[in-house]
Amino acid sequence: MVEMMDKITVIVPVYNGRAHIADCLTSIWKQTYDNLEVLVYDDGSTDDSYAAIQEFLENQKSSNEHIVARFLQQENQGVACTRNRGIEEATGEYIVFVDQDDRLAVDYCETYLKIARNREADIVVGGYTRVTVEGDNRKVVNLTDGEWSKFVVMAPWAHIYRTSFLRENEIRFLSYTLGEDVYFNMLAYSHTRSVVTTGYNGYIWTNNPASVSNSKQNCIRKSVDPLFLLERIYVNLPEKNCIGEDAVEYFFMRYLVWYFFFTVRNSKRRDVAIQYDRAMNWLKERYPAFYKNHYIHIWKRKGELISIATACDMWRFLYRIGLLKPCLCLLAKKD
Repeated sequence: MVEMMDKITVIVPVYNGRAHIADCLTSIWKQTYDNLEVLVYDDGSTDDSYAAIQEFLENQKSSNEHIVARFLQQENQGVACTRNRGIEEATGEYIVFVDQDDRLAVDYCETYLKIARNREADIVVGGYTRVTVEGDNRKVVNLTDGEWSKFVVMAPWAHIYRTSFLRENEIRFLSYTLGEDVYFNMLAYSHTRSVVTTGYNGYIWTNNPASVSNSKQNCIRKSVDPLFLLERIYVNLPEKNCIGEDAVEYFFMRYLVWYFFFTVRNSKRRDVAIQYDRAMNWLKERYPAFYKNHYIHIWKRKGELISIATACDMWRFLYRIGLLKPCLCLLAKKD
């Protein structure tokens, strides 16, 4: 075990999380590294999450004297504002984020802290295992060493962050309906070259199809605009960022590839055509030669997932021969 010097603050936002919050918190209390501050925020839940959390904490009062838990209630503000509050109120030298449906391997905090301290890292990012709500494994994502490994997991979980780094650079989540975590990590990555990727896989992500984020993002909606997100990232990245201009350009294209592949099958053809024109105009205005980006070659993206690399290569090929828009519309629903 790592000697207990540095404290880790674990931030857990909860909104109507009654079904899984006890399992989530149990996995935190079972950590092999227990110099922990656990900040649990009930973000205006309308179910009995409050009672479930209170009951859990009452039962854990005498189980581990090193873990300090703070349970706070607030009116509903959304996950971005809740996480931002956690960053402000954390007293630990490091911060990790955990979502209410998810769980941690027992050595999660210890492993991340060891890497962060040994490598003097501002950020450490690792892999995850995706499971169903019934607990069946659906996907295992292990990161390899490479420039693009850190972009594979853009959620704040499966990371550890140095608290002082986040505060000194004013890195916060964007309060929006889409991509608040993408915004956060792009800004974080842009402010430091001290980002370490690890092959360790200790985060267990429960993929809940009924979750608010999945239901908001599974089709094209006027209220969920990816261009708002990308523009906020674009204007707030430092002029001399640590990611690199070519990599930023490729990231924007990569994000749009994900967005359309994620939404197109549940969207109407007319909506796909309109959104495609908006997205490509936005991209071309800022990066006129984006399709020539040197990262659009599988061997140029060390650490990238093959599935994402293949999708991006296919996207560029169809774009250059003028078939991208028709193909996307073909995949969509009839008007």
